[in-house]
Amino acid sequence: MGLSKRLRNALLIGIGLATLLGIVIAICFPHELSSFLYARPFYPTNTAEDLWNAPLALPDVVTDVPVEYASGERFCIGVDTFQVWEPNKSDVYAALNRSVSVTIDGAQVMPSNIQMSALAILLARYDQQGNLIGEHGGPIEICVAPVNLPVGLHVATTSFTSNGGTYYAFQWAFQVTD
Repeated sequence: MGLSKRLRNALLIGIGLATLLGIVIAICFPHELSSFLYARPFYPTNTAEDLWNAPLALPDVVTDVPVEYASGERFCIGVDTFQVWEPNKSDVYAALNRSVSVTIDGAQVMPSNIQMSALAILLARYDQQGNLIGEHGGPIEICVAPVNLPVGLHVATTSFTSNGGTYYAFQWAFQVTD
């Protein structure tokens, strides 16, 4: 007992249209697609050695992470506000400041040991018709106060939420040199 020819053709057309729509979205909205890919809760399963030997690609929103670290010094993670900002929403800096989290080797860094700074510039954003859709500051750095760690490889994870509610997380390995 098979499907009727009409039903089979309708299913094939539907699958074809869904595939075509997916391709169009991926081509026309690459930033939204990368935000979707990196906007999933992150469940660390990688070891420091795995991440050191095969680092994860930096998401568009993260511009820099430290890979060498002298114990007792602070380190900073760069965030591209141009990528994180979402139009007609609240302040990017405030959203990140409220939501930022950093762990080292699975241990949560106390919020009092996380400082944020932003380049003091104002970037205006316009739609295609030239209408102002919002403004935001320059790049943000999420800095972790000095942490004393043993020499060797370690895993760090940072996560934060954009001003529009998109969740981002990234994990990398870094080496303590002294």
